[in-house]
Amino acid sequence: MNSFVIKNHWYGSVRREELRTREGLPIPDTFLISPTMRCNLRCNNCYAANYDTKDDLELEVIDRVLTEGEDLGIFLATDNIKEKSLREVLNSPYFRGIRSRQPYGDNLLRPCMIIDQPHVLRDICDEFHPYPTHEGAETLVTTLCGDLDRYSKAAAEVLDPAWEHDFVSRGFTSPDLL
Repeated sequence: MNSFVIKNHWYGSVRREELRTREGLPIPDTFLISPTMRCNLRCNNCYAANYDTKDDLELEVIDRVLTEGEDLGIFLATDNIKEKSLREVLNSPYFRGIRSRQPYGDNLLRPCMIIDQPHVLRDICDEFHPYPTHEGAETLVTTLCGDLDRYSKAAAEVLDPAWEHDFVSRGFTSPDLL
């Protein structure tokens, strides 16, 4: 724990700020690596049940991404990167477009552009035309649109009043919490 606190919050924050200032590249303090996308739950209609071991990241790729992350001041990580450097991914028009729209709404209890604000994901896909990196991913902006919209609307009916009651009524707004 001591190593994490020192590396990530002390050394990492200095390195990330240095790169942000010098290159204009906002570096996250954490990222996630998904060595496999396979799932053993087999939920109906979920694309994750269709993955094969050929979709797994090779150990060399995981090692490269972790090393690049450490060079950028990131000591914990998350992404599915096979052919680009972490710096290239963070600097891509697609991810810059995602960052430029954050936060996706005023209610930070609904922060996700996939399940909470699916229209944002569709707008970004319309603008940048990303390709699916795994079979079934495209369903988020095709066949699952209606389901995501209904889920988002139902979540908003619960979470928007909670946001208003617990945060806005006490004087907090989205920029205050970021």
